[in-house]
Amino acid sequence: RMATVDPPDTSIHMVATGFSGLASHGLGIALAPATAGEERAIRTYRDRLAEATGLQARPGHADYRFHLTLAYLVLWPSETEAEGFDTVMQSLAAEMGDLFPPFRLGPPELCLFDHMDEFRVERIVTPARAATPAE
Repeated sequence: RMATVDPPDTSIHMVATGFSGLASHGLGIALAPATAGEERAIRTYRDRLAEATGLQARPGHADYRFHLTLAYLVLWPSETEAEGFDTVMQSLAAEMGDLFPPFRLGPPELCLFDHMDEFRVERIVTPARAATPAE
């Protein structure tokens, strides 16, 4: 069903906007499309994919925040440790553009995984068809 939905016909550039942290059970970089047009393109693509796969009613779909996860918590920090973590993240937030420059997304990929250490690319989505990684 994924192959029936063409990806955006424009490049999507992402910019780091801050950190996602302990509230999301890990550490990540919050991302946003660089322009309003790119935001519309990627949201429209997500909506069309969700409709094609029957996931449009999934909780959180409409207000999904783009991100890059760096780490997941396996132990919960104490309140003091969490406050220290938040302080460090806030101090780094002002340097987001220097730490993480804008980047262009590649074509959408369908990945499968058995654990969080490896995501296997099963299909690279190209306009009008889904390609296997070898193509």
